[in-house]
Amino acid sequence: MHRVTTSSLSFLAPGLLHQLGNQLFAVQGSAQLLPEQAVELRTRILAAAARGGETLRLLRALLGDPAAPRLPLERALAPLLDVARVSLRERGHQLAAASTPGAGGIPVEAGAVLEWTAQALCLLADAVPAGVTGRFTVATGMAPAGAVVAVCFEPVAGSLPFPLGQADVRDRLEQEARRAGRAGRANGPTCRSVAAGLELTFPSAPSATNLEA
Repeated sequence: MHRVTTSSLSFLAPGLLHQLGNQLFAVQGSAQLLPEQAVELRTRILAAAARGGETLRLLRALLGDPAAPRLPLERALAPLLDVARVSLRERGHQLAAASTPGAGGIPVEAGAVLEWTAQALCLLADAVPAGVTGRFTVATGMAPAGAVVAVCFEPVAGSLPFPLGQADVRDRLEQEARRAGRAGRANGPTCRSVAAGLELTFPSAPSATNLEA
């Protein structure tokens, strides 16, 4: 996904988003017309449509959509965790989420959190040597400056030691931001390497309006 903006997908994405959004809207409308006794079926359909909408939000953020909403941190990250879990499983890895109490409710610019966390997770996964499997963790926390998202990797027990190269991954993350013209933006994070990965600190945003939420 961190290569998406260099492919033809970036050209086609607005049309794809429009088409998929229209289909989700049609599904939601049809579900509302189900008979009253089909409450359970309607609930399942609307929940599936809502997850599809969250995935579209993720794609918009990865493409640099400036209109991404302000959301609580855990809700902002949710669609990324759903999608990344599948991608990492295909590489033989697991993905877990962890949260410091209270951190998940910190309001953030959802687009920046999704874009930068996805980049960090992708680059860190690429840094794991072929044949090594383990567990990635996306953990949320709090800092005086705002919200913290730590992306870390733990190899399976018995794996041979290897350098993860967190500093190199951090440098590549900053290079990607400069290439995309997103370095130095007010809603971008500070990034530092930690023992098992990277730690991103995002400035907290004003609370979201009801419409944005």
